[in-house]
Amino acid sequence: MNAAVADGPGRYTTLDGMRGIAAIAVAVMHYDAALLPCGYLAVDFFFMLSGFVLASRYDQPLADGLGLMRFLAIRLVRLYPVYAVGTAFGASIALYLVLRHAPGQLALAPFAGSLLVNAAMLPSPFSADLYPFDLAAWSLLYELIANILLATVFLRMDRLFLVIFVLASGLMLVAATSGDMDVSWGDNWTSWPVAVARTAFGFGCGVLISRTVPRRSTVNRTLAMSACLLLLAVFTIPAPREWRTPIDQVIVFLLWPAILIFGSRIEPFGRIGKLMMFLGSISYGLYLTHLPLVYMFRRLAFRVEIDEFALIPLFVLFAIATAVLALKLVDLPGRRLLGRLLLG
Repeated sequence: MNAAVADGPGRYTTLDGMRGIAAIAVAVMHYDAALLPCGYLAVDFFFMLSGFVLASRYDQPLADGLGLMRFLAIRLVRLYPVYAVGTAFGASIALYLVLRHAPGQLALAPFAGSLLVNAAMLPSPFSADLYPFDLAAWSLLYELIANILLATVFLRMDRLFLVIFVLASGLMLVAATSGDMDVSWGDNWTSWPVAVARTAFGFGCGVLISRTVPRRSTVNRTLAMSACLLLLAVFTIPAPREWRTPIDQVIVFLLWPAILIFGSRIEPFGRIGKLMMFLGSISYGLYLTHLPLVYMFRRLAFRVEIDEFALIPLFVLFAIATAVLALKLVDLPGRRLLGRLLLG
């Protein structure tokens, strides 16, 4: 899952806050799925948010001649440093488990091969999972593919063709989730039809909203907070197993576009605005570093014989602190270094 990362400061502060809340929701869902039954749908919101933000920021530069390779270099500068942190963090936990001969772990040879391939941001052919050291990173592969489409195919699409693309990808998502797979799939090789459909619909819908909805905003702190709370509330929607997929589809097809439009047209101010900007700044790091923390906190709960639920507040604080450290120590200096190397 990507965290809908924009390049540099933007003007959609409420969307920053929503991005941070969605990243926290993913982390909590991975720690205890019962708390946020729809937490995995944050990935679909991220794809939609990414399409909206990137189209808003890059449609004109791409039309004015910003080349595909330059655009991808900009995106890699933004995405790679924190991705490297998440992969290294996850690989260290995985190596510990391999050396302890824990069941279900990769052998040393596929471990080494996967680490080498994943270090280049490519999916591992040595594992059933695309990114065995950081399962959440699967969405980055599809994010980059969507970025290529933005700079090539989407750039040349008028609204009618874009509407047709979004409708077709929505039908594809319905078809892909009509069998054994549901909307939460996408992180392994066998679920690629779901991953492609989720990415195509979410990203395409975000681009369509960016090009269709008038860019006017209202400065209102209360409405901005309401948008974020509404997003959080959706993640808590429960459903019987037989109704899970239809409800997920309603959320992805109807609620996410509506919430994105709502959030994009409201801007907070004062401390609320600063809080939302902070949540947005750590969202990507939190998304890519939380899974090793899930393992560590579950082990801690087992060792001290305490209910895992009791550690959730501490887990969230640790996840946020880890994301802040990743931002300050690796992401910002890493972007400066990669920017000099790739962008000049």
